[in-house]
Amino acid sequence: MLQHKARKACDFCYRRRIKCDAQKPQCSNCILHGSVCAFGATSRKARPRHQESGEDIGVLRLQVERLESNLGHALKRIDELQSLVPRWDNAPDLLAASAHTANLHEDQVDLVQKELSDARMELPPLQQVLSATEVYLITLNAVLPLFHPGRLLQSINNWYAHPGRRERTTWAAINVVLALAHRHITPNEATLSESAAYYLHNAQTVLSDVIMGDVDLLNVQIVIGMVMLFQGTRDLKPATMLIAIALRLAHELGLHTRRDGYLDTSQVLERDRVFWIAYLLDRDISLRTSRPPVQREADIDLEWPSAEPEDGAGNVTDADGIFGFNFLRCRVRLARIQGEVYDFLVATRAGTMDDYQRHENIVRLNHMLDDWISDIPPPFRPSAVLQAGQPNLCRSFAVLYSTHLACRTLVYRAHAMESRWMQSLRSFGRTVTQQGYIVPAPLPTPSLQDWETLVDETRGCMRLFWGVERRDQAFIWSENSLYH
Repeated sequence: MLQHKARKACDFCYRRRIKCDAQKPQCSNCILHGSVCAFGATSRKARPRHQESGEDIGVLRLQVERLESNLGHALKRIDELQSLVPRWDNAPDLLAASAHTANLHEDQVDLVQKELSDARMELPPLQQVLSATEVYLITLNAVLPLFHPGRLLQSINNWYAHPGRRERTTWAAINVVLALAHRHITPNEATLSESAAYYLHNAQTVLSDVIMGDVDLLNVQIVIGMVMLFQGTRDLKPATMLIAIALRLAHELGLHTRRDGYLDTSQVLERDRVFWIAYLLDRDISLRTSRPPVQREADIDLEWPSAEPEDGAGNVTDADGIFGFNFLRCRVRLARIQGEVYDFLVATRAGTMDDYQRHENIVRLNHMLDDWISDIPPPFRPSAVLQAGQPNLCRSFAVLYSTHLACRTLVYRAHAMESRWMQSLRSFGRTVTQQGYIVPAPLPTPSLQDWETLVDETRGCMRLFWGVERRDQAFIWSENSLYH
């Protein structure tokens, strides 16, 4: 017969769960607390095991049956919902059927798309792709040379010539080029299966491969191309995230600094241009979102694009082919001023400056903008671009001059978001209406000496805007964001 081991702790120490020294006639804790030191309290006896009654078992059985019933209903509902979702194999057909209404709205294309299997990496026929690529090369890529034309065309030809060696990143790059090309293709020139949104969607399906794979120049070009596309949407969040990724990848490749290596001249030029295009897009997004740019000026150790590059990339000429200048260099110079505008007028520290510092900054920024626009040859001023009859240039120059105008209005605070000026304009209107005589119109800032010049520049930019033949939604959103 088993004997239970006697407890060493007295009743008081046992209830308090403290160590008992079991001294006789009283332990130390009982002496300290003035308690009776005794053993054998009823509470120290082993508790009898709980015997489950039949009623308890019945309740548990009902709960199990209820849970099984709920689970069955849930599984049935999941099957019903899955039957309403189109299969991924049919997704391209669904996109093709609705492509005629897809114009790259922000609510039509999400930043993250479902991954696409290698078997579904389809493209239009080769001649159709080459035709669209030619449109891209002579329009957008001519002024912002993101891709080297020869290497881009070689990649496209290799894709069709060697089906067994196709890579997902190459497929994404071709889709980005097609999406950018369809910004310049009129609807009657495109088939129902073609749209910028359709090709951007394709590129997004392999975005994780582009970002997380081995970093090379093509990965950066793909992401930058997607930034250009997302800039034409109302919501700039995708462009904001992607430009940060593009610049991080560019830094990993060392595009922001000059390095000696085995690359030939054309490859060096292409790398430099890819970085500078990312740089100017970063400055655009910074001003449009009032957020600091990703790329710091102090981290750049690279010469600006050449005014006369060896291959002529980025050069534009007038209708007679006499005058010309490098559009990319002009755009990068303006982007540098955009960064200065943000630092002195938008950044947090700008709010801590006194009136004297603010005035000095306004004067300095205006001098920079004056120097910038004075270097543009007369044949490429807004009115001259319209008269030259070069539709391919009108769109790019409209964006260029609207960016310049956005900087001017920020410097002078001559925009609808400047509450003080808008209030003074309302007061001016009420005075003229009620009192019936003309008073001097209020200017947005006392330092504005050339109000007429600013008004003339605004009107010239508006005429250039209306001179663009195809004012698609991507172009309109881009212009509106800059004016805003």
